[in-house]
Amino acid sequence: MKNGIWAAPFQKNALSAAVCLGLIVAASNAQAAVLTAGAAVDLQTAATVSTTATDPAWVSVGEYESDATGQGFASGSGSDDGFMFSRASGDGFFSAEGYIQQTVEFTNTSGIAQNYFFDFTINNGALSTYNYVPLLAGEYVQAGNTVAIQLNGADIYTSNATLLTDDTGSSLTTTGSVLGSYTAGSDYYSWGTYSGTLDLGVFNPGESFLLEYDIFTFADSNVDRLDSGYGECGYGGWGGDELWLVEECGGWFVTSAGSRFGDPNGISGMPINPTTVTSTSVPEPGLLFLLGGGVAGLAFARRNRARKG
Repeated sequence: MKNGIWAAPFQKNALSAAVCLGLIVAASNAQAAVLTAGAAVDLQTAATVSTTATDPAWVSVGEYESDATGQGFASGSGSDDGFMFSRASGDGFFSAEGYIQQTVEFTNTSGIAQNYFFDFTINNGALSTYNYVPLLAGEYVQAGNTVAIQLNGADIYTSNATLLTDDTGSSLTTTGSVLGSYTAGSDYYSWGTYSGTLDLGVFNPGESFLLEYDIFTFADSNVDRLDSGYGECGYGGWGGDELWLVEECGGWFVTSAGSRFGDPNGISGMPINPTTVTSTSVPEPGLLFLLGGGVAGLAFARRNRARKG
């Protein structure tokens, strides 16, 4: 403050106003991050395989399983450098699921109520459901993903997509935020960068909240590789002086499904961190009164000086 701006009777109010302004811009948080990843694969004849892992700095899990009727792969991984990725894929008769989650707890330690915000970015992902032979009634190939941001266990942002191919063709179903554009009838769907900001609400001094970022991918098909109903469906070509044919479809991939979703916020930092979670101080009514008094005092002092001048 410069001397001479306020008349003596209003210097106390002005000082109170300055204290209020200082509290408005001051904020601090305590946090503890946890990463959890999971992967599971289920086949028609083989036993289901699955694994999970939890760590504050790095997690990476993957499962692969294969038998005569199909094969599946799933993975989930993440690190405190910002990498988060989930994938599920396979062919034939299979089911695969991948999962990655980041959980962070924040506590308002600023001494004043704070309105928190979460800035997030989704960089890329894709779904594919290919079939290399005509599907019979009841047969299908599908892939999908679910992205959810939760505040204290309740969804505040969701994006869900499922791409399905069956004997009638391919179609996409979405709920929540739609990340990309889709061409009707296509067996491939992808998206690029998506950014958003979520208002997490106001939390008083000492209050905590839990923020979760979940990525779940899945892919499955019920088309048996060895289904004899397909017969010969190979390809032909000239080899020397004679035409050769490939074996029956049972020895080839009759379907292929995949779902990948990864790298929220790229690799610049964890999706949930003090840079992406910000806050604005919310003064209490009493502090607002003091601030108002200081501003009113300043206006009155200036008006009084103008009259005396």
